[in-house]
Amino acid sequence: MCNGPYYQQFIKHFPITVEIPKEQYRAKGAYIWYNEKYQKQWIKCWAYDINASYPTVFIKYNAPNVNNPLGYGVVEENQVGFVTDYEGFRIMVDKGEIAEERYELLSDKDMEPIRKYVKDSFNAKNYYKKVGDKINADKEKSRLNNAIGVLRNHNIDLYTWILTKARREIEQWVDEDTIAINTDCIYSAKPRPEIPLGNNIGEYKEDENNGTEIYFHGSNYDWGNKKCMRGVVKELQNTYDLVESVQTRSPDYKIQGYLEIVKNED
Repeated sequence: MCNGPYYQQFIKHFPITVEIPKEQYRAKGAYIWYNEKYQKQWIKCWAYDINASYPTVFIKYNAPNVNNPLGYGVVEENQVGFVTDYEGFRIMVDKGEIAEERYELLSDKDMEPIRKYVKDSFNAKNYYKKVGDKINADKEKSRLNNAIGVLRNHNIDLYTWILTKARREIEQWVDEDTIAINTDCIYSAKPRPEIPLGNNIGEYKEDENNGTEIYFHGSNYDWGNKKCMRGVVKELQNTYDLVESVQTRSPDYKIQGYLEIVKNED
């Protein structure tokens, strides 16, 4: 299992002694969803991206005490539970539901060390970004994101709790005008003035392309100076026509005759 430096810093402030390795269960990944009625058409779009989606969960909610499992039973007040679905994925369940494993939620006092760590790292990232120090800004961002990613290898229940809470956080804004959701960003066919904007952790920022037209094909999109092309090599994404689903760039070289490679002059 990976125990990188960011993970070690993380558990220093949020001790985890009981391990539930990822091999024991499957874990759902980032939340990707799109609305069929907005597929394969150019439509005006407004996007809102939450600041520090996964770290926000530790600020807004009290985490399960994964070091003290309570076992099988009905999830009670101030508890959270987990079950395994028919595909082997670990799923979080709430009060009143039957769980294969349950945990008490930590108190606000118990959460203080990790909340301070999260806020300090988030503020440091913003400071470095403001002064143009990209290297340290990326390093601070990695302190949180990499640690949470590695957490999947050590305690699948805590990892599932984080991703479930993050998904619910952005799901609360879904309505009939929602075009898509991409992990920590919601895309809407109309402006959403009720979504809280700001630079603080857990607040949202507007996309620079807001009000212009976007084209979605599945979860991939083409929007102004931004493209999301899953399944297309990064170096070829800028020349990929999502509308026609074709690559417009000609190859640099071509085979001519028997094993003769020549520069393509077309």
